[in-house]
Amino acid sequence: MTLKSILELSAKETLSDYVTAIAWSPMGNTLAAASGSGEVHLLKNFVSLSLCQSTGQSIDALAFSFDGKWLAAGGQDGTMTLWQMHEDVPRIADTLECSSWVDRLVWHPTCNHLAFNQGKTVQIWDADQAESVTCLIGIASPQDLRWSPDGNTCDRHQKQHPHLE
Repeated sequence: MTLKSILELSAKETLSDYVTAIAWSPMGNTLAAASGSGEVHLLKNFVSLSLCQSTGQSIDALAFSFDGKWLAAGGQDGTMTLWQMHEDVPRIADTLECSSWVDRLVWHPTCNHLAFNQGKTVQIWDADQAESVTCLIGIASPQDLRWSPDGNTCDRHQKQHPHLE
């Protein structure tokens, strides 16, 4: 008797640097991957599509919205990029200048609100309205972000860093 693998390679994509983040879309066969050199690639229905070329600065946070209509990417250059995904070819809808490294982001579980770090603060952005909802001010840089399952609370776990006080 031989064991058969439950995984089978169906597609392959190569990035120019190590993978820093991946995200599956909740709708359809779409996988996004980001690299240490700043690339963002999609593998949609087994077809490769480059969304962002190498910039030399890493993309560290990547996520699809709950309905799969948006993809957000943030990284070392302090920029948050939002793509609209409902079309055949995704297009950049917003580019937010965050003035500091973006390494945490999370979408609301039932609406298109995106929470992401900006230094010691957490910005909440409404992607559908293209406007800020609120800014949560902390005492240290968030080490993790998540929404409560009902979406009523955005929780930020912080870790004190002596150089941030």
